[in-house]
Amino acid sequence: MQLPLTFVAGLLLGPFSFFVEANSVALERRNMLISANHQLNIKAVKRQDNYIQSKYSAVLNNYAHNTGKKHPWRTVINRHSKRGSNNTVDLEDVQHQALWAGKMTFGGQSFNVDFDTGSADTLVVPEAYDPQKSQTSKDSRQTFTTSYGDGTTAHGTIYSDNLEVAGLKATDAAIGRSNDHFISNQEAKSNQGIAGMSYPSLAQFPKDLPPFFETLKQQKAVDQGVFQFTLKAGSGSTLIFGSIDKSQFEGDLIYVDVDHSKGFWSTPAKLNGQDINAIIDSGTTLIVGPNGEVQSFISKMQGMKPMQNGPSGSTMYTYDCNMKPDITFTFGGKDFKLIDDATRYGKMGDECVLPIQGQDLPMKAWIVGDPLFRTTSIVFDTEKNRMGFAMQSSNGGSGGGSDGGSDGGSSDGSGSGSGGSDGGSGSGSGGSDGGSDGGSDGGSGGSDGGSGSGSGGSDGGSDGGSDGGSDGGSGSGSGGSGSGSGSGSDGGSDGSGSGSGSGSGSGSDGSSDGSGSGSGGGSDEGTKGSSKSHKGHAMGHVKGRAMGETSWA
Repeated sequence: MQLPLTFVAGLLLGPFSFFVEANSVALERRNMLISANHQLNIKAVKRQDNYIQSKYSAVLNNYAHNTGKKHPWRTVINRHSKRGSNNTVDLEDVQHQALWAGKMTFGGQSFNVDFDTGSADTLVVPEAYDPQKSQTSKDSRQTFTTSYGDGTTAHGTIYSDNLEVAGLKATDAAIGRSNDHFISNQEAKSNQGIAGMSYPSLAQFPKDLPPFFETLKQQKAVDQGVFQFTLKAGSGSTLIFGSIDKSQFEGDLIYVDVDHSKGFWSTPAKLNGQDINAIIDSGTTLIVGPNGEVQSFISKMQGMKPMQNGPSGSTMYTYDCNMKPDITFTFGGKDFKLIDDATRYGKMGDECVLPIQGQDLPMKAWIVGDPLFRTTSIVFDTEKNRMGFAMQSSNGGSGGGSDGGSDGGSSDGSGSGSGGSDGGSGSGSGGSDGGSDGGSDGGSGGSDGGSGSGSGGSDGGSDGGSDGGSDGGSGSGSGGSGSGSGSGSDGGSDGSGSGSGSGSGSGSDGSSDGSGSGSGGGSDEGTKGSSKSHKGHAMGHVKGRAMGETSWA
C-alpha cells in the first residue's frame, strides 16, 4: 500500500491500523529510451551507453584516487574517459534514461534529483541551487570538473548547506553546483541533478564532504543506516530512509554480504545459473554486462535475435512478443524471477527488446538496474554492509495528491486516487472478493474540498462514502447492490468540522446485512464511515487539513 505524499511521517505496515515512524520520498519513473509509439530510441540508447561508460570510468578513477590502488574489477581505460585531473567526474546528459526522481532541499531550495546507488556525489544544474539565496550556504573552496562523453568539460563548485530530504534534516551537507548544464533545459523542468548513494570511496568530493546519506548517519538523523528502494512500474514508488517497510514485500528479506571495500553496492550472484558480479544500480535503465558474458547468457535462451541497426559498440536482442523470457537472478541461494513487464524494454518493429545489453565495460561486472528494481524491494544496509532482496508485494494499490488521496486497494483489489491541495478526486474498486481494502475508500478531497467515489467487489459491498475534505465536499459510492453517500460540513480553516457518511449494500453471495456509518470531528479528523457486506470489509479514517497527510486503518 502506497501513501500518495512526496514526504510522509508514517508508513502503513499492514492492512490494519498501526503505524511506525518512517521517512520516505515518493519517486517518479521516466522512460527516456522509448518513443511515444513504444519503439526503442536507438539514439537515446547510444547516449545512455556513453553515460554508463563515462559514469563508471569516473567512479573507478575516484576509487583509485581515494584508495591509492586500482579497483580489482577494472579491466581497461574506457574509450570515453577524458579525465584531466583527480577531481574530474564524467557525466553524460542523463535525460535519455529511465530514471527515478524525488525531491531534496538544500538551503531552503527544493529540486528533484535522481537517486543513484551507482555513484556517490550530489550534483545539480546551476538554476537548481543558488548559494546567494541561502544564509546557511558555505563555499568549500573546492571545485570539480565534469567531463562529458563527447570530450567537452564543465566546471562547478562544491558547497555545504542545510539538507532536508524525506523530513530528515542535516547541516553542512555537500552539494556540487555545476556552472553548465549536464541535464537539458527541457528535462531540468522535472529533474535537476543526481544524488549519489554508493560508498564514499567512489566519491569525487573530498572526505570531509561525504555523500548525503553518510551525513545523515553521522548526525544521527536516521535511526538505522539503511535505505529501501521499492520501484513500481506505475505510481507508488518510494525510497525510505532509516527504516524498513515490510508491507512493501512478500515473505522475508534475503540478505547478501557486500564488500564495501569495492565501493559499489555489489555482490556475487547468478543470472539464469550463470555466475556474475552484480552491481545494483538504481541509476541504470537496463541490465548491462560485459559483451562476452552477455553472449554466453543469450546462447542459452531460445528465440533471441541480435538487434539489427542497434547502437554501435554494444549488443542488444529482440524476440517475439508472444514469448515470455525467463530471466532469474539468484541472491543468497534464492531465485528472483523478473516480472513479465520487466523482461521487455520497448519494441523494434514488431519485436520486443530484451532489457539486457552487452558493452565493452571498463570492469568485470554486470550493472543491474531498472528491471530488478521493478521486481523486488531492495534494502541497502550501510551498517552491516549487506543488501536485502524480496519480491514486491502485489497489493495493486496506488494513490496521489499533495494533501490527500485514497487507498488504492489491497491484495484482492486495485484502484487509484488523488487529491490536490485545493481539492481533488479519487476512485477505487474492489477485487473479485471485495478485498480487505478494495474499494473501501473512494478517495478523499483536498484541503479545500473535493469528491470521491468507490465501489465494492462482486462478492461484497464496501464503504459507501468517503471524506469530502476538511472544508466541505461530498462523497458517494456503491457496495454490492446497495449504495451510500456522505457529506462533510465546513468546520473552519483547521478542518475542525464534522461530517457523516453511511453506506449499505448486499453482496452477490446473498448477504443483506451490510451497512455502516461514521463521523469525526476535531482539528485533525475528517469523516469516514465503515461498512461490512459479506466478504467486503473496510474501516479507517482520513485525516484532515491540519495534518496534511492521508492514512488508513
